[in-house]
Amino acid sequence: MHTLMDMFRDSQMHEPQEEEGVFLYLLEDELEDRRMEEREGAEE
Repeated sequence: MHTLMDMFRDSQMHEPQEEEGVFLYLLEDELEDRRMEEREGAEE
């Protein structure tokens, strides 16, 4: 099981720019999903 920090550390070892961009993109996406869920939960 890879944690987010493991993935991040791995990404630093090879092609940092590209890998880091993907990591940050996925992280942003995850945060956005949670925000949407919180907003929907608050509305109900």
